[in-house]
Amino acid sequence: MKKDFELDYIIRFTGQNNSFEMMCEKCATRLQSNFQPDLYPLDQQLLSQVEEYNWLECETPSIGEMRFPSEHPELKFISEKLPSEFLQGQKICALQPHPLEAPQWFVLNGAGEVLLVDIETQQVDRVYQLLSDWIDISQPVHLSVSADARFIAVVNSYHVYGEVIDLQASAQTMKLERSDYHVEHCFYPLAFVEYGNKTRLIHATDWNHLDIVDPATGNTLVEHPEAFDRDLCEAFDRGASFRGELLVSPDQNWIVDNAWEWHPVGVVSSWNIKNWIEQNPWEFLSSESLLNHTGKEYVWGQPVCWINNTTVCITGWSRDDCQNLPAVSFFDVRTGERSNWFYGPDGRLVFDEYLFSFIKDKGIAVWDINEGVCLLKDTSVNVRHYHPVGRYFIDFTQEGEWSVRRLSHFSEHEAG
Repeated sequence: MKKDFELDYIIRFTGQNNSFEMMCEKCATRLQSNFQPDLYPLDQQLLSQVEEYNWLECETPSIGEMRFPSEHPELKFISEKLPSEFLQGQKICALQPHPLEAPQWFVLNGAGEVLLVDIETQQVDRVYQLLSDWIDISQPVHLSVSADARFIAVVNSYHVYGEVIDLQASAQTMKLERSDYHVEHCFYPLAFVEYGNKTRLIHATDWNHLDIVDPATGNTLVEHPEAFDRDLCEAFDRGASFRGELLVSPDQNWIVDNAWEWHPVGVVSSWNIKNWIEQNPWEFLSSESLLNHTGKEYVWGQPVCWINNTTVCITGWSRDDCQNLPAVSFFDVRTGERSNWFYGPDGRLVFDEYLFSFIKDKGIAVWDINEGVCLLKDTSVNVRHYHPVGRYFIDFTQEGEWSVRRLSHFSEHEAG
């Protein structure tokens, strides 16, 4: 089958992880009666295109299965319940780990209080009270914490408003506001970054525009010589992106934008932060460092995480929402090249030596990214957030039960 040979085809997974064949519908039907078709070699350029660009379209069915490898018998999750008095009776709206202290978390409760809590001592300190007329805590809320734990940003995840808090002064330093154009489809673009030994804040001011500011004063760090508009975007031969979730690389040099473009197409892109600040105020719009890693029709906001300083991991294997299979792909943000992919991971992602994928109330899986195999899948373990310093997950129920869940491998290292 050649790349220019127009024939409807079926992708058949062989059961060997992500290995697949391509065949016509007639051959696929004969397989059901134990007939083994004599398949012609597939043009390698077409095969690489299917694998590299995930060209699964609605009219391209898939059959067979991609099986999980055997679990690793030495790995398991160790769970510990916190005392029943811990945050008893409190509605939890959002939480984020303390970036420096392993047992501590920042928690936003239903009264609009930002709390600093310690799961070891069960100490709870109120560090700030949100403005009552700005952020709607009855709607989804997101917390972001600076690397030195001096600043916290609180925003409505799918709305307009937010504020920045200086924890040293226990005072607000900025009121955040973005335009309301399609905000219900756009996770609030917001991220702290360390640059020149100082904390900076990247945030959206419009549906398609980002600013970098000093969170202590609100002063803009990158000035734009002209106003941003769609004409400028078209002049750069770029689609206008509805900015989404922002993730900064561990070394603070790169940023990922989990965005979408009209009509809609989910686009995960990245660019260099240093170039943005020092050289090109439109780095996020037109630059050599700006690269698109995915383009999925009607699929956006898919889970993304950093693997190292230059590799980003993105979920899903398809071109659209019709057959978005559970899988992950790994991209080098310096070149845009995909280095690897494998089937299986689904849901939110966390990387810490292993890749963790989890869905609320559906368990968690642990993956070896070098081999592309599942080491452990535990449907009995529910998790919500990960503490990278403490190397543990935390979970809480509506009834107020809190649990800490650690991978046995991490517990053994700490004991050693």
